[in-house]
Amino acid sequence: MARNINSSINNALGVSGVFPYFAVDFYLPDPNNPNLAIIDRMWTGYEDRDITINGQQNTYTALGGLISIGDTSEHGDLTANGIEVKVMATTEIIATLRDVEYQGMPFKIYLGTHYSVHNIPEDEPFVYFDGFVDKIQFLQTPTTVEVTITAEHKFVRLSEAKNRTYTASDQKLENSVDKGFNYLNATRNGVFSWGIV
Repeated sequence: MARNINSSINNALGVSGVFPYFAVDFYLPDPNNPNLAIIDRMWTGYEDRDITINGQQNTYTALGGLISIGDTSEHGDLTANGIEVKVMATTEIIATLRDVEYQGMPFKIYLGTHYSVHNIPEDEPFVYFDGFVDKIQFLQTPTTVEVTITAEHKFVRLSEAKNRTYTASDQKLENSVDKGFNYLNATRNGVFSWGIV
């Protein structure tokens, strides 16, 4: 689906001393409480910094050149394209990701602008990608681990087949006293005369 960049960021990209950045919200389930999510926040800068998104300020870990974000696109026909994010990490991250059910967890990427002149107020980032984690792959060296996170756009769920039918028994799964489909077969097979005979 087409989405225009907001005017303030669009104007900022033409100003000298402005640097675009990506900020990533990577959700993981809390192993101690399945009803909660741990959010790992990272950005493409070189110092940890507070970023305000949707009016809420959070600290994002600086990964700089240790993170790369692939291309993605949206189309008017709601075609879903995924994205790949690669992160160079220490070996400790394997134990964290290996033991949690990450598949299907929310995954968001924001695009914002950072000013080299500190007295200029920064614009709030906008959503660059909104989807969920599909798979995580590890490429390990003696000292580092390259983690590749593949995420699917949320639109991919629009193409999933629904295993539901328009029958009385199926409707009872939603509402046990609903009788809206009880006469569906009789209506389908009936012969009805309309108008003046």
